[in-house]
Amino acid sequence: MVLKFKIRHRFGWVLLTLLFNGLLVRGQLRLSGTVRDSSGKEVGYASLSLLSDSNKIVRSALSDSLGRFTFTDLPGGQYRLAGSFIGAKAEFGVFRLVRDTAIVLTLNLAASVLKEVVVTGANPLLERKIDRIVFNIENSIAAKGTDMAEAIPIAC
Repeated sequence: MVLKFKIRHRFGWVLLTLLFNGLLVRGQLRLSGTVRDSSGKEVGYASLSLLSDSNKIVRSALSDSLGRFTFTDLPGGQYRLAGSFIGAKAEFGVFRLVRDTAIVLTLNLAASVLKEVVVTGANPLLERKIDRIVFNIENSIAAKGTDMAEAIPIAC
């Protein structure tokens, strides 16, 4: 009698565990896909945002080096997928996620060529050397528009 009760009790716990486990897993869906450019080549390291139907960001991710991405543990519902890469943006549109889904997001990459790049730099206002402190007066706002005789008292 005690043995039958223990077996039924264990069987009941196992059945209850399986039932709740099935309910917990039920709403977890997966969205995966690939990011490609207009020529069909994979775009690596593109930024992706999964938006809810109220335009709130649900998840964000980066595609891998082959353009693949995955969003896991998603509840079913309506979503929009937006992607961007340097100089390009794309949107997949509104879709309803009811089962695990794989999609392809196409980015229109606009090629732009720079004619010229100018790199400028300036010395810092104060430089600490081993034996002295250098005040670069040419970078001082207070010394603008003054001559050397007027700028020396400002530096001290």
